[in-house]
Amino acid sequence: AGLLHIYENSVYLQVLHKTPNRDFAAVAAMQTENAFYYSYFAEMVDASSATEALAGMIWDKRTEYPDTLNAIRRFNIYQEIIVGLGDR
Repeated sequence: AGLLHIYENSVYLQVLHKTPNRDFAAVAAMQTENAFYYSYFAEMVDASSATEALAGMIWDKRTEYPDTLNAIRRFNIYQEIIVGLGDR
């Protein structure tokens, strides 16, 4: 099982290095939970305003569609918000 894991990771990294879009490769390199939290950081940085980003996180419809939830409280994403505000 150990050799299979090493082989799988090496093939995965080779595919990522051949990806022409570096932004996509950076996000794809993260595994599930890391990418999930990174998406909130990216939303804070890429939104047209910090208020718009916070509203989208407080009334989040994308995570558990069709339900609306407060992602800030549910997923404890305060650190993503703080670092994202610093990057704006």
